Amino acid sequence: MLVIGVGQEFQGDDAAGLLAVRHVGQLALPGVTIREVTGDLLGLLEMWSGEANVIVIDAVSAPAPAGTIWRWEAHAAAVPAELSGAGSPHGWGLAQTVALGRLLGCLPPRLIIFGITGEDFSRGAAVNPAVTAATRQIGVEVKGFLREINPLGGHPRS
Repeated sequence: MLVIGVGQEFQGDDAAGLLAVRHVGQLALPGVTIREVTGDLLGLLEMWSGEANVIVIDAVSAPAPAGTIWRWEAHAAAVPAELSGAGSPHGWGLAQTVALGRLLGCLPPRLIIFGITGEDFSRGAAVNPAVTAATRQIGVEVKGFLREINPLGGHPRS
């Protein structure tokens, strides 16, 4: 399984995806590869090529409290554009990348998107404490996804 964190380190809550994927990496889950994307999201199309199970984690700007975690089964339905990358400086959002992947027929068979609602995406801003807490919760979510795809795999339980 490939887990990708998307974000910008020094853009306040936009660092959520990067922080979350680092927490997942610290869990040393068997069969999980970790990647970070801090620039052009179109590179995701190549990054997840050939992967059966992919999780992408990104900050979102949504009408919900900071730290709210969203989950989309992106292989089955479109990612709502207003919730994906709205506060991000990437220029091309995750929703658009998934839509292009669907159009080109290059989405992974299982593509799960986790969004963490952010509040302040300005340069130099600190990460909201609720967002930081949510980045840790993503590890539990990833373990749950591992159980979904491989219930007898012997990976750690929460």
